[in-house]
Amino acid sequence: MFGKMPRPRLRSTESLVAHIGQLIDAHVRAGLSRAQEPAVEAARGLKEAVASFERAFIERVIAEHGGNRRKAAASLRIGYSTLKHKLNGKRIAAQRGGANKGLRADMKCRIAGCTRRSRGPRFGWVCDRHQRLPESVKQEARARWNDRRRTFG
Repeated sequence: MFGKMPRPRLRSTESLVAHIGQLIDAHVRAGLSRAQEPAVEAARGLKEAVASFERAFIERVIAEHGGNRRKAAASLRIGYSTLKHKLNGKRIAAQRGGANKGLRADMKCRIAGCTRRSRGPRFGWVCDRHQRLPESVKQEARARWNDRRRTFG
């Protein structure tokens, strides 16, 4: 590519800098013209369009770095693992959650009439005031609570 360009006579530092600027500009333009534009189809969603653009962009940067993925990742300011995942089409983080996704535990004390907050399942769903009650009383209170709140089964 650089062999095709005419070589001007360089007489000063200014002309040398101008010539280097022209070479860089020609190199960048050539790289942009060879880049693949992601095909945008009406049937595809936004996520797929973004993924195809990212893939084309990453492949172009890898080509600019002579196939060195680590240098390409550094110039893109992303981790090497992230670059590999984006190229392989894998999700970076799996979706978490199941049947209780988005639900929060009711932290009220399970003893009838108590409005205090419990300390959670580790402490048997009772507040600090009711921790001293006998275990049989706490178990009975939890059973009544579960019977009133059961929505299935």
